Amino acid sequence: MRLNKPFDVVPDRKVFDLPRPRKVALSACWQAVKADGCVPQEGSDSLDGFRFSFQSPGPGDLAGTLHHFSLTAQERGDGSTRITVHREGSGMSRFGRPDAGAGLPLLGLEAQVRRELERRAPTRSLFVSYRRDDSAYVTDRILDSLRARFGSDAMFRDVDDIPTGVDFRQAVTDALSQAKVLMAIIGPDWSGSTENRLLDTNDMVRFELETARASGMPILPVLVAGAASPPPAERLPASLAFLANINGAKVRPGTDFDRDMQDLNKSLSSQLEVQS
Repeated sequence: MRLNKPFDVVPDRKVFDLPRPRKVALSACWQAVKADGCVPQEGSDSLDGFRFSFQSPGPGDLAGTLHHFSLTAQERGDGSTRITVHREGSGMSRFGRPDAGAGLPLLGLEAQVRRELERRAPTRSLFVSYRRDDSAYVTDRILDSLRARFGSDAMFRDVDDIPTGVDFRQAVTDALSQAKVLMAIIGPDWSGSTENRLLDTNDMVRFELETARASGMPILPVLVAGAASPPPAERLPASLAFLANINGAKVRPGTDFDRDMQDLNKSLSSQLEVQS
């Protein structure tokens, strides 16, 4: 049987370059693949790429064939990323005939990925303030969820973004000059369980918050690990007393986590002016 065009000219391989670091490009590709009706293979993702599958919608009895694809990402010298996607297998349907829909995901994948990048937050627009000994684990989980919405390069976090040997205060000041929102992740020991760390003028969390406040930047407290509210005003230095009156978001564990993250995503999207 001879297939009619354009079905017999769909590609088996696609190559395109993205002007973003590899981690960001891969995150956008993962989301774009899902938006395009394909299924990413859980556990296959790494810094080199991932695999996904697609069930072809071919005409008549050709429908329903499952095809597998491999996507690889190669970081280039100019900071961009080269994406290569190829279909695994011969392109025959389960009936031994050419499959009309075998390469369909590759036709619109590049455009879908670029749309995904466009809707994300600008680079370093979200500054993440937290204490590692108070909320490191839940912060990692929150940021993993936010990356899918805003992209990895939308966020600034000290452990990821301040190189060894760089002046910490200057790096924070520079990052805050680019940011639109500071997200303060507050756990039960955020101010210190025995000694109030916020009263120390050299405390870096205090410095981050005071610098953001002085610039007029919105500050969004995010309460985690059972913290019911920011510390009361009497436990805060005068420069941070405003925190006691901010209605912060809550991110709870277990079955509440996904729902709370949806609410946090919406709040940040409006403040970062990100497309829905």
